[in-house]
Amino acid sequence: MSTAGTEPVTAATQALRAAAARGTGILAASDELDDPRDCDRVPVVVTAECGNGWDDRELVPAMGGLT
Repeated sequence: MSTAGTEPVTAATQALRAAAARGTGILAASDELDDPRDCDRVPVVVTAECGNGWDDRELVPAMGGLT
C-alpha cells in the first residue's frame, strides 16, 4: 500500500485499517469522540489518582470513575 503524498494522519489511518482488515488487533488512544466510531469495541479509561497510603475503599471507586 502506497501512501506517498498522503497527509500523515490519513496515511496512518489507512495503514491501521489495512492491518485491521488482515485481522490484526488495534489498540488506539484518543480524546476525540469521532476517532473510535469505526471501532467494534471502545474501552474507556478513567484518570484518577489516589495518594500515598491508599486502600481498597479509595481505589475501587476511583477505578470506576466515581471519585
